Amino acid sequence: MHETNEDRDKDRECERDSKDVLPKRTEAELWQEAVALQSMADIFRIMARAYGSFSINKYAESITLFKTLPIAHLNSGWVQCQIGKCYSEMADYEEAEKHFLLARTLEPSMHKDMDSYSSCLWHLKKETALSTLAKDLKDADSQSHVAWVALGNAYNLRQDHEQALNCFQRAIQLNDQYAYAHTLSGQEYFALEEHDKAQAEYQLAMTINPRHFHAWYGMGQVYGKMGKNDLSLVYYQEAQKLNPSNGVLLYLVGTIQEKLDRAPDARLSFERAIKINPTNVVARYRLAKVLDEMGFMDEAIEELELIKNLAPNEPKVYMLQGKILDKMGNKEEALKYLTWALDLDTKSSHEIQGLIDKINKGSEEQDLNYDYIMDE
Repeated sequence: MHETNEDRDKDRECERDSKDVLPKRTEAELWQEAVALQSMADIFRIMARAYGSFSINKYAESITLFKTLPIAHLNSGWVQCQIGKCYSEMADYEEAEKHFLLARTLEPSMHKDMDSYSSCLWHLKKETALSTLAKDLKDADSQSHVAWVALGNAYNLRQDHEQALNCFQRAIQLNDQYAYAHTLSGQEYFALEEHDKAQAEYQLAMTINPRHFHAWYGMGQVYGKMGKNDLSLVYYQEAQKLNPSNGVLLYLVGTIQEKLDRAPDARLSFERAIKINPTNVVARYRLAKVLDEMGFMDEAIEELELIKNLAPNEPKVYMLQGKILDKMGNKEEALKYLTWALDLDTKSSHEIQGLIDKINKGSEEQDLNYDYIMDE
């Protein structure tokens, strides 16, 4: 019997079907596959939640979530970079630098988010490291807006505001929806005292990204410089609401409240700033001044004693303590602290010496009055 064409077609179809049939997997293999898929889903879930928290400025929450990732994923350039960005936005630049450095070590060619690293180095005043980073980024891609921002930050650190502005404007040309470049341009215009242009750049940044707290801070800075403290406070408070984990913003809110004679509010803001960063010497000093103004002189002295442990050679602290002790009637101790302040700060010697002379004169007048009473 001869094989027909139809039979041959059926044979080939059966052969093809037999090849397409997957080998039957064991229950153990199916279980391993399910575990692997679940593990992958968990990792994606953590990353999504962590990045979501970052995008709404919940930086501490974002860090906590990222750190729950398995070590293999935690020690990736991208994750380390995100953690670095979180710490940087919280104004913990030293900790941020550690994570950015690790990210660059893990992935030396990393380019994305290196603008944040450049800003971190700017805050730490590490001019050499910042210049090296900017050069590396520009050499890798001269058409990258990130590279031009890093270069602008390097020029700014050298106080070359014109060149810095040119770099930031070039970044905007390459990506006009880059909110951070608009904000940095605004800061350069502010440094050049072109306040209208600074405000225009900040407004553009806020239009692109309403949650970009840097731009709100910038507007507050401009209005503060113009003496419009009410408006300055509005923008600083909005920046602080957008980034509640940044103690510097709380400190700035407190300084404006102090200028507006809202001492109780200023006290609360400084205390909250210190809670975020207990080593914030400037916030502690301003808190001591507010406490003194409110009549809580003992509490002010306690605060100044804490500052001396953090900054033992800060003349303003000894000077303020001398003033408060004088008001409390402790002339001898006041003179001691003012003398220490004089030794530490020759620039303010005229003012400090004036306070010393005033106390000494007051003591002499008291002695004369006492002698007059005794003679009678």
